[in-house]
Amino acid sequence: DGKGLRQLNERKAFVKAQSSCTFYTIEEQEELQKRLHYLDLEIKQRFDVCICQAASALVTSFVKKIELNLNESNVLEQYAEIGYLIQFESLLSTHGNEIGMLGDMDVAVKSLSNFYFKLIPLITPTDV
Repeated sequence: DGKGLRQLNERKAFVKAQSSCTFYTIEEQEELQKRLHYLDLEIKQRFDVCICQAASALVTSFVKKIELNLNESNVLEQYAEIGYLIQFESLLSTHGNEIGMLGDMDVAVKSLSNFYFKLIPLITPTDV
């Protein structure tokens, strides 16, 4: 049973479904709400750690590509037109604790679709 983000989100959905059932006592409902709260905190903390690593990889890759293609206006125009494509690869398996790491990677990489780069022209003292 992995403790990756994907697995934690699945567990949260299960506990949330349980808490919507009417046949639990008030004490059991309170316990389920407490479990939901702790799952939320664990998911948020784990997401913060994972997204930092994924975003660092994205930014490093993007900056290097810009440096390599600085004089290639067609490449920069392509990035402006269709965006920057990045590929992630993993050599993890689905055995043991690695399933949790894959779950973390899955959520973090999917979240990168919400990231945008804004390139602005460099203003030098001679431009002013």
